[in-house]
Amino acid sequence: MLLAALTDKLTNARITTRGAGACPFEGMTPDARQVTPGMVFFALPDALRGNPYQAFAAAERGAAAVICEASTALPPRFPRVEVADVRTAYAEAASLLHGQPAGRLALFGILSSPPPGDGTRRHASNVIAILAQLLRAAGHEVAQLDELGCTSGGRVMPRPVSGLDAMELHGLLAQHVKAGGTAAVVELTEATSVNLPGVVWVKRSVGTAQEPLPDGTVLTWRGLRLPQDDGSLLAPLAGRGNAIALRDALGYARAAGLSRAQILAGIARLRTTPGFMEPVHAGQPFAVFVDAARSAAELAEVLADARTLARGRVILVTGAPAELSTAGRVELGRTAAAADRVFVTADNPRLASVSALSAQMTSAAPASRFVFEPDRTRAIRSAVRVAGPDDIVVIAGKGHRRSQEIGGSVLPCDDRRTASAALAACGHRGATDDE
Repeated sequence: MLLAALTDKLTNARITTRGAGACPFEGMTPDARQVTPGMVFFALPDALRGNPYQAFAAAERGAAAVICEASTALPPRFPRVEVADVRTAYAEAASLLHGQPAGRLALFGILSSPPPGDGTRRHASNVIAILAQLLRAAGHEVAQLDELGCTSGGRVMPRPVSGLDAMELHGLLAQHVKAGGTAAVVELTEATSVNLPGVVWVKRSVGTAQEPLPDGTVLTWRGLRLPQDDGSLLAPLAGRGNAIALRDALGYARAAGLSRAQILAGIARLRTTPGFMEPVHAGQPFAVFVDAARSAAELAEVLADARTLARGRVILVTGAPAELSTAGRVELGRTAAAADRVFVTADNPRLASVSALSAQMTSAAPASRFVFEPDRTRAIRSAVRVAGPDDIVVIAGKGHRRSQEIGGSVLPCDDRRTASAALAACGHRGATDDE
């Protein structure tokens, strides 16, 4: 491809070096270290602030041209294309080189909410997961791109969507289109919005878990009833946060043209988003939920939900991760004390002592509230063993995470499977979500 063929399609691009438009090029990158002969280098301002000589390094590596802003320094007479905004130009070029895949998909943009704690319990991520399920049930092949990771065509990338650069993002969408994809549900952060310029979104505002629910909403630990203009919907989701997320996802689904029959079919197959009050059912007369809540703010929301759903006690299993500050661990303990019984255990202690982390966590709350059990599996078993009818057991801190860092080792850790085994050991052997 000739440079002029690319720049003619970029917003406000101007070739300032005579004859440069006839230069052929192969590939492009914003990383001077990745430049090989014949590539176009995009001089992103953020990168230049860290190293103002990157454009010179790209030229020395054999770049065919540099696309940059007017103030960027370059070797004399080096092929140069000036643009008003390099980030936008890079995203436009990435889209063009991949065949403009975003324009061939139904794109659903869910505005990102500020991340509480370490950002794992994002309301937008929950809306995205529910909406993707409803769209798949209606026949769409859906890519799901959010801050918890990216899933497309059975391929899972653990990186957040905001961590993908424009070439990676448009490449992922192009693969999705090639595999028969028809839709993508995307969490819109600032970075992601810049990487997808000029696309047409199905976009609506989303709520928060603190918003009031419609009159007539019924929440139980087995599921919920959500009133709608065309009649109530029953869904196998628990808690206020999941109810709000379902409400928001339904708004998007209707904007996409899904019929009531399609929505009902989707809800009948709906599964809770991993990390958001995810149930473990084995026919027991009490509830067991696995949740990703790790900070005090996240845990407070979960315990408020559990208290609303419980007719008996709220029993909590949680721990003080090394990722939190000392103040954060203390506040986590204060929040945890709202439960009727708390089993304090390991949660990513890394190289720290589980006992020391737990002592910090429990230092500002009544000791009578806590039972210390450093082994996470035994703590979950103990919580399940003491649960009675209509109690709520909340196992917090892991959720969708499937590993635990202890003593320099990364070990497998799946709270749902551990809870299922604990229920089976207590004689509860009904159908589980894993079956």
